[in-house]
Amino acid sequence: MTIPSFETIKRWQLIEDWPHRASVDAVITSMIDKGYSSETMVRAVRFIGAFIEYQNNRDGGEPERLDAGDIDQFIASRLSSGAIANGNRIALRRLQIELVRAGVLCPPAEKADPSEKVATLYGAELFRRGYSKQSITGHVWLARRFLRTVFFEQGDISHLTHIEVRADLTNNFEGRKSTSLGTWFSHLRVLLRFLHATGLTEHDLSAAVPSPRNLRFSALPAYMSVSQLNSVLEACDLSTIPGRRDLAVLLLLSKLGLRASEVALLSLDDIDWRSGLLRVNGKGGRVATMPLPKDVGAAISDYILHGRPTSGSRIIFHRVQTPCTPFETATPVILIARRALKRAKISGTRSHHAHIFRHTFATIAIDALEQYLTLRRSLGFKLQTQESRLRNFVRYATARGELRVTAKTAVDWANHQCGPATWSSRLSTVRAFARHLQVVDPQTEIPPSHIFPPQRRPRPFIYSDEQIADLLKSMLDMHPGSFRGPTYHYFFGLLASSGLRFSEAARLLREDVDLEAGMLTIRETKFGKTRIVPLHPSTTLALRRYASIRDDHAVRRVSKYFFTGDLGRALIHANPHFSFILWTRQTGLRQPDERDGPRIHDLRHSFAVRTLLSWYRDCEDIERRLPELSTYLGHNHVSATYWYLTAHPNLLDQARLRLDARWEMAE
Repeated sequence: MTIPSFETIKRWQLIEDWPHRASVDAVITSMIDKGYSSETMVRAVRFIGAFIEYQNNRDGGEPERLDAGDIDQFIASRLSSGAIANGNRIALRRLQIELVRAGVLCPPAEKADPSEKVATLYGAELFRRGYSKQSITGHVWLARRFLRTVFFEQGDISHLTHIEVRADLTNNFEGRKSTSLGTWFSHLRVLLRFLHATGLTEHDLSAAVPSPRNLRFSALPAYMSVSQLNSVLEACDLSTIPGRRDLAVLLLLSKLGLRASEVALLSLDDIDWRSGLLRVNGKGGRVATMPLPKDVGAAISDYILHGRPTSGSRIIFHRVQTPCTPFETATPVILIARRALKRAKISGTRSHHAHIFRHTFATIAIDALEQYLTLRRSLGFKLQTQESRLRNFVRYATARGELRVTAKTAVDWANHQCGPATWSSRLSTVRAFARHLQVVDPQTEIPPSHIFPPQRRPRPFIYSDEQIADLLKSMLDMHPGSFRGPTYHYFFGLLASSGLRFSEAARLLREDVDLEAGMLTIRETKFGKTRIVPLHPSTTLALRRYASIRDDHAVRRVSKYFFTGDLGRALIHANPHFSFILWTRQTGLRQPDERDGPRIHDLRHSFAVRTLLSWYRDCEDIERRLPELSTYLGHNHVSATYWYLTAHPNLLDQARLRLDARWEMAE
């Protein structure tokens, strides 16, 4: 290491003439041994010279006179004038240590501070509860600030009151931003509960701390465009150690969506290079394992091999300037992000901090989904179920730190927290999304189509006339004196007598129900079809009775929907479904802990099967009449109606009998 020349420093002569020059030499020697840069040592010596000049002017030319409080007074004077920089105070503290060793100064006497004792106990309790080191530091810092004020003004905290807590909040936190107040006030409530639990205060004063206005979600989070993010990454100078380190940090923030603290504390033990996995110790003690993208892994390995200093610490990222200590908090990562945004001249964003990379990471994934949904809907697709599934998939993928679709993530998500019946269809939804993305991003992986067995239609449960009658009666018995009873009674009656889908009946408008002609107009239903459904006279009469009951209430009378809830809104699936499940359990069709069983949709199947059976018994020409049933049910193709011929044993038996009769005639 090159030892700098201090003779060019303005106040070097004052240092040479100072009676305690040996202590200054000891400070310089210590900094050389620790590997500090020449610039850092020059700044330290320059500030020590300013202190000596301050002493000479103040003491009237008696430089040998030195008191322990002189250093504190000098630092205070420089702070008041704003003439102090990073590292200046540390330089004088090093000088103070050497002066104590030389016997020039006495060691500073420890002051009996009752607030410090309470703060120490508080920190120990937070550690026992499992708080992280960073959280404890923030809690204890605020506790010291609050306790010092209380002990100075009150002399004791045992008789602290709500009024005094509120007064302290007014005096010390006025004018602060609401985002900071939310965190500080939350910390203060924890402290006040601790003081009461340990008997240091008579009452629990946490209720005296109000909740500030929360503006966290009042605006959209700030994020960068893809071009802005690329310009930030390209601005890193890979020919330098700081550039290689900064690129690795920024890629972890932007490509994996990590928080600044998660990047700062990343350890060599957290990377499994063979498997390409990264372990992240996240917020709240949560530990997540996510795939390590190739470009991120390459940047980290490049820094480790060609930039990371030799260190006994397992923390990956270190300071570049000496002392080359490992990152301990999120602050260095925050500063790296700010410098990178400034270097790339990013403008037009509401904030310039490290979290903007995390927001950008999430926004890129969401934008791709929105473009896909917009395009598909412009082509006539509704994508109601697919949208909710894809949004769930995007959340799942971003939580794993992935910006593009991978086959492994798609398969893992398809069978995540759901039954085998939906695995195939969920994966099919992601496959369509991946095919769309691969056009613009060739690195997108399309998951294979035959990972899971194909989804099979469940065998329909055919209700008997007695079971349907019991269902309708039970709806009235389950909701005595409530409008739900008649609503569910007539609603299920319509499903059983017309074969409508649940959504078709629930969305029926008043104008779609012609009770005079006995006709229903089903608009823009599945496959975008609109059809006319004639009703049996008994069904029409029942719907007239329901309409009379419904219109007895003013709110329901003005509703545009035919079947309404108490507030005049359309029926939602969950409420009738809950009553239906209760009925199946009461009748023994479903066990209390059984997930599968008869469904509401089986009322539609029962209608179709009964219709076909009646045609068989009446010797109707099934081939000729099947398209009529297909149109009535709203099927997209007659093949969907043919399915019923093989889905129920009675229909197969009737088909066999008719076939046998034809063979006998042929013989």
